[in-house]
Amino acid sequence: MAFGVGLVAAALFPETRTEHELVEKAQPQLEQLASKAGEVAQQTVEEVKPAAQQAAQDVKQHAQESASTVKDQAQQAAATTKDEAQQRAQEAKEQASGASGSATTPAPTIPR
Repeated sequence: MAFGVGLVAAALFPETRTEHELVEKAQPQLEQLASKAGEVAQQTVEEVKPAAQQAAQDVKQHAQESASTVKDQAQQAAATTKDEAQQRAQEAKEQASGASGSATTPAPTIPR
């Protein structure tokens, strides 16, 4: 709250001559520092940009490879499941025809 009161007071009272002179002396240096900071920031962006682009490309490539691997595994699993289902169906068919065949074939008689 004290900061707010101080800020209001500073805004209400005009700057002193000393404050004005300090601002005039410091302003060119502050502008120069701000300009230098902007240049450094731009240079940093330019230096980091290729690494960021490479990282993004690596992530994209890894995602594509992973998707391809998952697709291949899914196709293999589907083929295996299909083959097993066909095999089980064939076995069931053979058992059914064997069971029905034995039901129609009379059992041999044993003499006494």
